[in-house]
Amino acid sequence: MNDNLFKGTVEKKHMAAKTLHAVVEQVRDDAPSIYTLFLKPEEKVSCEPGQFFFIYNEEAGKIHAKAYSLANAPEEEVLEFCIKRVENGFMSNRLYHLQKGERMKISGPYGFFTLHPVERDVVFVATGTGISALRPMMHRIFQEGTERQVTLIFGVRTQQDILYRKEWEKLERKNSNFRFLPVLSKEVWEGERGYVQDTLLRQWKDDERDFYICGLFPMVDAVKKLLLERGIDARRIHAERYV
Repeated sequence: MNDNLFKGTVEKKHMAAKTLHAVVEQVRDDAPSIYTLFLKPEEKVSCEPGQFFFIYNEEAGKIHAKAYSLANAPEEEVLEFCIKRVENGFMSNRLYHLQKGERMKISGPYGFFTLHPVERDVVFVATGTGISALRPMMHRIFQEGTERQVTLIFGVRTQQDILYRKEWEKLERKNSNFRFLPVLSKEVWEGERGYVQDTLLRQWKDDERDFYICGLFPMVDAVKKLLLERGIDARRIHAERYV
C-alpha cells in the first residue's frame, strides 16, 4: 500500500495516460521461460519508476490486453518489458513471437506503485519478473544519490534465473551502501537459500526502513504479513502483486 501523501502526483499520471502505437525493436531471451520485449513508442511517454503499461493484441477479431511493468528507466526512448512465458498463456507466447518492426498498441502509464522520497534505509524484495518494477526504482535512487543503505532481496529458483545479475553485482561494487542478496529455492549454493521472507528475517537490523515488494500474490502477502507482525508501519510498506 502506498502513502497517500504522494498519491496525488501519480494520479496525475493516470490522467495523462494515453493509447498509442509502438514498434517492436527486439525480443531477447534472458532466462528459461523469461524474455524482454523492447518497444519504441511512436511518440514520447512520461511515467514514474514502478508504473505499468497495457500491451494489446488483436486475434480473430478479439482484443487481448495484458499489463506489464516498465523494466527500465522511464526516460529511455525504448521501453523494456520483462515477461515470463506462461504455458498456454496467450499473450506471453504471442508477444514472444513478435518480429522486429511490428506495430503494437499500448496504453499507459498506470499504477500507484512508485518510488517515494528516500528518507530512511530501503529494502526491495522481489521474486521472478517482479524485479522489473523495482529495477528502475533502484537505478533512480543511485542516479540521484543517497547515503542510505539499499538492499535488494531477490528470490528465484536457480542461478540461471537471476535476472540482471551482472547489473546488480556491478551496482554493488560501485556503491558501498547497496547490498544484493539473491535467494535460491531450488539449487544448493553458498548464498542465501529458501524463501525471501526467511532471508529478510536473517538480515533484519531494525524497524526504521521502507519496503518495496513485488512478485506473485503468495510471496507479497507473506512478506507484508511478516512486516506488519514485526510492527512496521503499513505506510512504509509499498507492494505490487502479479497475477
